[in-house]
Amino acid sequence: MKKLLTLSCLMLALSGSAYAGDADPLFINMTSDDNHRANMAITFGTKQHARGHALTIFLNDKGVLVGSKAHAKKFADRQKDLIDAMSKGATVSRPAARHQGRQPRSHRRRAVQGQRQDADLVSHQPAIAAR
Repeated sequence: MKKLLTLSCLMLALSGSAYAGDADPLFINMTSDDNHRANMAITFGTKQHARGHALTIFLNDKGVLVGSKAHAKKFADRQKDLIDAMSKGATVSRPAARHQGRQPRSHRRRAVQGQRQDADLVSHQPAIAAR
């Protein structure tokens, strides 16, 4: 009986939920180009932003495609959501266009050239495309 009580107390202590402060910032690292997953991430972020949390959505890996001008047709609804979020004060950003790894220059050029079409994000703010 004592072991059961100890185990129950331990499980209760370890299963506690994490709580955010009333104005703690929220950072979403969006790595998927799946429309449903992108919708969930953006919707969750915008709802928390409306509750007073500062919001940054970082479009990373395949998530960059969701915000790219080159894929505007495929992700029209998500891009509208991103623009709405930016108009309400959220920040949307992406990795730098240049590859920062320690690869030979020839590899870096190829990587950048392959990504060139996706380098410009949709923008509510003129500065977003330059980041």
